[in-house]
This record gives sequence, structure tokens and C-alpha cells, in this order.
Amino acid sequence: MIVQYVVLRSDLWKSLEWPLGSIVAQACHAATAALWLRRNEENSLAYCADSNLDHMHKVLLKTHPGACFTDSSLAWALSNCLSTIHTPNKGQDTDHTAN
Repeated sequence: MIVQYVVLRSDLWKSLEWPLGSIVAQACHAATAALWLRRNEENSLAYCADSNLDHMHKVLLKTHPGACFTDSSLAWALSNCLSTIHTPNKGQDTDHTAN
């Protein structure tokens, strides 16, 4: 089973009171962008295969309030954590020019 992890800041809906639609849109964008950046990799191709369309799994994780993924230390920590469980992630260096 291939799982895609999506990480959201919990303060978006708690203290910042973002509308649910905005949070869902951001999560969809993040999931789509991550998949597109790794579209030619074996796991991405398997995840998007016709035979897997009814079996796509996503896990939503939340991070502490105020976390900023543009902060290189947090992005690195999250990328490193996912890498230790052999999970390719958007935070890793990727050849974004691949077709």
C-alpha cells in the first residue's frame, strides 16, 4: 500500500479560523503539487495507476500552531523525519525539470 502524507498547521482552523474550504483547498494543492513533482517516480506511477484509483490512501498530520514550512529548519526536520521511513517528500531535492 502506498500512502501520501499531507501535513497541515493546526492553527489554521483553531486560532486563525480559516474556513474549512480554504484548508481543504490548501491540502489538495499540496497533495497535487507533491505528486506532480515526483510524477515519473515508480511510487507515483503506481499510486496513479488505473488499478489503484479506488485504493489511494492519504494520511493527514498536523503540526504545531505557527509552524512555517518556509522556515528551512522545520522543512528540513520534516523532510528528514519522512526520509528516515523511506518516504520521498516535497522537501527533498528533486529535479523539477523532469517531464
